[in-house]
Amino acid sequence: MTGYQRKEVAGEALFRLKSGNPTLNRDMIIAQVKKTGEVSNLQIEYLYKDGTTRYGLFSAKEMEFSGRKCLLSIVTDITDRVEMEIELRDAKEKAEELNRVKASFFANMSHELRTPLHGVLGFSEILIEEITEPGTLEVVNSIHKSALRLLNTLNIILDLARLEANKEEVIIIDMLIYKAVKEDVDTFEAYAKSKGLYLELFTDDPEICAMVDPRFLSSIVNNLINNAIKFTRFGGIKVETGSVEEGGVKWAYLKVSDTGIGISEKAITLIFDEFRQASEGFGRSFEGTGLGLSIVKRYVTLLGGKILVDSKLGKGTTFTVLLPYCEKKSLKKKFLNQTEMVL
Repeated sequence: MTGYQRKEVAGEALFRLKSGNPTLNRDMIIAQVKKTGEVSNLQIEYLYKDGTTRYGLFSAKEMEFSGRKCLLSIVTDITDRVEMEIELRDAKEKAEELNRVKASFFANMSHELRTPLHGVLGFSEILIEEITEPGTLEVVNSIHKSALRLLNTLNIILDLARLEANKEEVIIIDMLIYKAVKEDVDTFEAYAKSKGLYLELFTDDPEICAMVDPRFLSSIVNNLINNAIKFTRFGGIKVETGSVEEGGVKWAYLKVSDTGIGISEKAITLIFDEFRQASEGFGRSFEGTGLGLSIVKRYVTLLGGKILVDSKLGKGTTFTVLLPYCEKKSLKKKFLNQTEMVL
């Protein structure tokens, strides 16, 4: 453990091997042993013979030896464990710093990317209204659709960056969930119709109130419906709101069901992971970043809710979001940061 031979240290005090640990003081150790009877599991640094530092757990207790009172000291080498802990701590700090740099980069790029995209979208909308020649109109429509896809991808990535940087402010208010969801569902009618799908909204009570952040709820609804339409070729999508009791707790719920391709049991375990999709690789059948459901899960967690998945391959998928229930709509508003919500 020390690099010394027995003859080099026999008769010497263990304390001469110490380094950098002020608590490993002979008088202090003896005083502590006299007071409590022992010293146990004191992490120390000590010197190897070549001068390198090693780590140990130091214990000591009083004992009788040949009629004399002695101090029995034991050191257990834990150098490998401590060095591993140091490496893990350094890796964690580097990862956190990388996340901060990444969040800062995305925030700085927001303006640089959004400004030209809005320009492309604005001019393409003007051209769509003015152009009548079918071939040219098809090209302009393709430009507009591509710009929308880029903007949606950018918004999702920036949302994730804010979440990872803990910069997302949470503003909880009491909302009529049916009314809030209907506004978002209406924006997807044209998209669903363009694919020949139905999009229906139901509720068992339009007055049911939930405690949510409106921005988070809108993002949850948009991501779930967008995914449902994207992964459905025939049939359609049904959106429901209502209330339910689970484990003695009353929840407001949002349910999005589709008749799409479904998700395998194995894939369900990874769909909420960042950049993961049930269909992956260059040969995947559907576009997307794999971030939508990850953001949905984070927003649901920040709201104090739950998300459940029920799916069968080839038959469709149902996502159920449970949100904190409130008795009646009010003007209550509460500002919370992410840490407070998670706690």
